[in-house]
Amino acid sequence: ADRMMEQIERAFGSWRAPATPEPAYPALTDVRGRRVHLVHLPGTVQAQVLIGNLAITRHHPDWMALLLGNAVFGGAFNSRLVINIREQKGYTYSPRSAVSALRQHGYFTAAAAVRNDVVAATLTEIFYELDRMRSLPVGDDELHDTKTYLSGVFSLGLATQDGLAGQLATVYLNNLPENYLETYRDAVHALTAADVLSAARKHIDSANAPRRTGLRAAAGGARAAGRTRHRNLAAGGPGRVGRRVVVVGQRRAHHVRPVGHGL
Repeated sequence: ADRMMEQIERAFGSWRAPATPEPAYPALTDVRGRRVHLVHLPGTVQAQVLIGNLAITRHHPDWMALLLGNAVFGGAFNSRLVINIREQKGYTYSPRSAVSALRQHGYFTAAAAVRNDVVAATLTEIFYELDRMRSLPVGDDELHDTKTYLSGVFSLGLATQDGLAGQLATVYLNNLPENYLETYRDAVHALTAADVLSAARKHIDSANAPRRTGLRAAAGGARAAGRTRHRNLAAGGPGRVGRRVVVVGQRRAHHVRPVGHGL
């Protein structure tokens, strides 16, 4: 390692980066509540469902808690989303969710490829699991298993030179503390169910969050469900946030008043 650093310093040590002003970034759109777009694509036999909202960056104090909460929700193969719409219902093969951090902003996404006839049912279950993440604390066993998974995957990612280089690049490109990699696993294991619940309520699909976190969902496929199902999907259920559904390819969109804002 010392020899490598010596060679790097010899080759690049004289380089000096020019001073560059911080660019002016456009303001984010102020979006609140949930909105669903159902896009009609004639002739397709499968629909792609994509859900997302704005989130946070790695510098936010809730980042680690949100990362762990995402693993519980849909970021791991034994996650709630996989158990619900893959194992129990057979709607899809590989649903997934992720929290991604850019320099200025972050975003949360969930995705699944499903049959056209279960698009509405899939969205209903995804919304249900989102509401559950924001309503109830994660159980002790589930929390422990997910912590072990997250820290184990992190360790495996450092086992190769390529993986280590990628993690070091993440640290330096995002101006993270130099001990970020050393403290990552301890930070994960120090999290509590209350931390995860708080982060989910603030940063995943919350109508009342201090950030612009209105959720947007899009499903593209052949129209297999009738307008009644779309209305039911938009209306939601007791304690769920009302949704505005836009059905692309039909003559009208259904606007539904919110029936509640959850927790």
